[in-house]
Amino acid sequence: MTSKERRKYPRVPIRWPASLLTADGKISGETGDISLEGAFVHCRQLLRQNDTILLTIRAPHGYLKVVAEVVWTAVSSGQEHQNVSGVGLHFLWV
Repeated sequence: MTSKERRKYPRVPIRWPASLLTADGKISGETGDISLEGAFVHCRQLLRQNDTILLTIRAPHGYLKVVAEVVWTAVSSGQEHQNVSGVGLHFLWV
């Protein structure tokens, strides 16, 4: 079973500025995709799995703030996103 098959809601590719407030400080990033229950955020710092963060997304007509848990992390080695990390987030409270 792939991760897409386990998702209750489909993810939509959306590129919006985002910030992640962690216990260690603020990290800037950009959403890669989003659903009703989670999101993938491109950022230059890896977070620890199970960390709880405050995610703020700057959408075209306002801000979305949500508490989320880091489910997984990734590092891209492609030329377009060289040394860019990302985190898969599960929303806890909206």
